[in-house]
Amino acid sequence: MESPKPNNSGPQVRRDAHRLDGLVKALCDAGGHEQRLQTLCEIACEALGAVGLAILARQQGNVSIVMASPAVEPQAEPPAWLLALGKCYGQMLAETGQTVSLGPETGGAWGVFVPLLAAEGTSITVAAYVLGGRPVRLQGVADVLQLVRSALYLAELAGQQGSAQRTVEAEGDGHNYLLDVVEVLGEVQACTRFFEAASTLCAQVARKFNCRRAALGRVRNGQIKAVALDQMESFARGTRGVRQMEEAMQEAQDQDRMVLYSAEEGEQPDPQTITRAARELATTSGARRVLSLPLRAQQGQGFVLLLVMDGASFEPQRLDALMLICRLAAPRLSDLELAEEFPLKKAWQYCLTCSADIFGPRRTGLKLATALVGLFLVLSLLISGPVVVVAPLTVEGVHSYTHTASTDSYLHEVLVRPGDEVKKGDVLGRLDTAEVGLEIAALEAQRDIHKNQAGQYLQEGKDAEAAIARLEGERAELNLNWARQRLHMMELRSSVDGFVVSEDMLPRLGQPVRRGQELFEVTDTASLRVVAHVNEEDVSDISRSMSKGEVKGEFTLTAYPDLHMPFTVERIHPFATVAGTENGFEVRGRIDASSALTLRPGMEGHARITAGEASLLSLWTRKAVNKLRLIMWRWL
Repeated sequence: MESPKPNNSGPQVRRDAHRLDGLVKALCDAGGHEQRLQTLCEIACEALGAVGLAILARQQGNVSIVMASPAVEPQAEPPAWLLALGKCYGQMLAETGQTVSLGPETGGAWGVFVPLLAAEGTSITVAAYVLGGRPVRLQGVADVLQLVRSALYLAELAGQQGSAQRTVEAEGDGHNYLLDVVEVLGEVQACTRFFEAASTLCAQVARKFNCRRAALGRVRNGQIKAVALDQMESFARGTRGVRQMEEAMQEAQDQDRMVLYSAEEGEQPDPQTITRAARELATTSGARRVLSLPLRAQQGQGFVLLLVMDGASFEPQRLDALMLICRLAAPRLSDLELAEEFPLKKAWQYCLTCSADIFGPRRTGLKLATALVGLFLVLSLLISGPVVVVAPLTVEGVHSYTHTASTDSYLHEVLVRPGDEVKKGDVLGRLDTAEVGLEIAALEAQRDIHKNQAGQYLQEGKDAEAAIARLEGERAELNLNWARQRLHMMELRSSVDGFVVSEDMLPRLGQPVRRGQELFEVTDTASLRVVAHVNEEDVSDISRSMSKGEVKGEFTLTAYPDLHMPFTVERIHPFATVAGTENGFEVRGRIDASSALTLRPGMEGHARITAGEASLLSLWTRKAVNKLRLIMWRWL
């Protein structure tokens, strides 16, 4: 069965005031029972904004449709919403009325049932099909259906008074009380201020129902204060008459029920009702009846209407009309009063309402959720966790050693490439040694020649020439040693353990090099460190933690995502730098020696620096709080 879908278009949802006025007039002018019943169903459906409203009868388990709005043709198949209400009503056991979910197949619709009549196996109920399951809305629907039940009675009496034959035992005086209800509520609805509405209500009720005096009292903290009297714009609350009226209204407020005192025999509806204050007011004023009616708004009992009356016997339909007026006027008075309250008082009332929802007997799910949230917040305040700063990281070397050409020559051999790991003393490359070799051979020959000449001169007795030849031979020996040293320098050897970080020299093999030209660069493995670029929002946490002691951290690299290597923060660079779009500071750290062998200069990764401890709530909210503080400082 396809359920009706909600339509949020303006004309479909908004209540048409002119249409309601026309329906009320049609109800008052209706000539037959069926016409009055159909019109009243249309009024209720229009006022509630319901999908449909029906009057259902059940006899011996069989459900029949008495009336429906929108109307259904006799031979046509009932719509889906009407079938859902009939099925649900057929399965209900209680006759006192209730709100029932019509199931998920209806799109979350609810059925609200209010009994009209129950006698010897037969029951008649008015039911509304409502989309949306908010408790406040459903309770309001049930309240309006209760008023529909009262209006049915008044409409029936209004129709019977215009008919030649009457079907009730007590005949009325020909007065149309339903029309009085509509006129009084129309006057109250037109008012835009609370005192104006209260005075209008008292004046209209006193005029329509022939009351000697009508007064309205407002309930505050369980106490009654008179706010309006008919035909009086102002009055002194300290006078005896006003005090007696407030006491009579307080009597109804304390008993939370209607209080009627009548000097006529048999008019008292409930002999157990306390009427002491009402009796004193009637005796003092010389009236025959005093009636106190509570006006219940959505927030509870907020007003009490007091009527001092004379005249003939009090008719039941007259009392029903008054009760209907009180029930429908109360929300309007409450709304006007709330609209005129001080804004701080409105906020306080809202807080009280929310606290009542939380701590009251209802809404168990909300209270459980609130308790869980409270417990979560308390635990987050008591449990501490580490302040972890995450930042991008780069591995770099502190000490690098450059190997240059010792003389002008040619690059003869390249034994390493960039990134190669070398040990101290490993040959990186060689220069061309041909020129130095020739020089060494020439010097060796010169040395031998001078050595032979010195021996020959000594044999000939030429001591001076022998001494000169010996000196020339020693000079040749010195030049030979220097040439051999230069020959040894033609081999470029690593001076430390590390990695080659210079450019690739293999393409330059055989090309000339100049003396002092940089050929190979080796970074010392023992001098590797990590440099993390920490956002300026987090660097203060690291700085405070460093003032208290040593700050530790760990990092992982893109090349080794499965390895977590420890390091110790050594210093924070004093000048800010920009990395990408973030402004931050370089935090430099010393790497643990056990992990340095797997690293290469230039590797990138991420660091996690532990900068003290704080509560979990502070950890989750500290960045947002810091931004809020900055915004408040800038604009406040």
